[in-house]
Amino acid sequence: MDTPARSATSLIVGRSLTNETIRPVASSSVSARPSRVDAGITAKLVAGPGATVVQRGARIAVLRGGRVVFRSRGHFRAAGVFALIGPRAVAFGYENYESLATEALYVAPLHGDEREIGQGERPLGWTRGGALLTTCASGVCLRDSTGALLRRLRMRVREVRFEPARSSLLALSHSGVLERYDEHWHRLRDRRTLGFGDQVSFEPLAGGLIGVLEGRHVAVLRADGSLFASSWFRARRGAFSVAGESGLVANAAGGAVAFAVTIGDNGGGRGSESLYVLHAGDRRASKLYGAAINFVICERWASVAWHRNWLLYATPEGRTLVLDTRGGAGRWS
Repeated sequence: MDTPARSATSLIVGRSLTNETIRPVASSSVSARPSRVDAGITAKLVAGPGATVVQRGARIAVLRGGRVVFRSRGHFRAAGVFALIGPRAVAFGYENYESLATEALYVAPLHGDEREIGQGERPLGWTRGGALLTTCASGVCLRDSTGALLRRLRMRVREVRFEPARSSLLALSHSGVLERYDEHWHRLRDRRTLGFGDQVSFEPLAGGLIGVLEGRHVAVLRADGSLFASSWFRARRGAFSVAGESGLVANAAGGAVAFAVTIGDNGGGRGSESLYVLHAGDRRASKLYGAAINFVICERWASVAWHRNWLLYATPEGRTLVLDTRGGAGRWS
């Protein structure tokens, strides 16, 4: 029986929060003005923040807010496209699954024709000034809106993430230093000062926060690199995952971060999953909900999302909950 913590109000709702049916929409030719898609298409995919890629015949179109901003001259498969819309241009990486070629990078002016500008390169995001950040063979590259290479920013980068809300880049060096690029590099935090080892990873979160994770240790940083909250979980026997099946999910205000802790073999069999929340200043996460679960026999992902003070939680096993976090999680019993 599912038993939520006493101080969290839960409500089981009758429909999945994660399933969405996408019906065929329509398309029209691209003109000087943004045009709506108004004829049937064969595929529709979300292929980047704020970018939707649709397939019609052998060509693709990129939409922003339901309006076409780019339509390809060449032939592409939407399933192989990752697109990013900038102030004056569209950039997209294309992986052709039918060939052994590496991923190619294309740039096109809004409502213009695409041009291949590189191989083995992937778009990361557009800066506020309209420059394109990419991952390239040398690390991180900066290009202008036409695709011309401006400079190589970093040679030895272990991990990079783009922050859409800030139009900036976060990078973790091989020495373990977290930095931000927003036309200049700013040192934020050395992972060793937080107690993290060589397997640490990070991700930008809502509200300007940055999540840092390694094994049983989770920390959340503010935008300036100062510590927002952290938590350790004691070692357990068997499979044990901290945020590995939910990610770290911050609310829009950047005042709280939720995540799932999963115990047991998620490839099938019985285990348990719990929801935890971190608030500013916490050094131990508060348990909001926990229950036994019979895992589906497949790769799984627990969907966690905020709606004001409500935490929405859905699993592929069919469990869907809405939890009120305003009372605090209290002690689990």
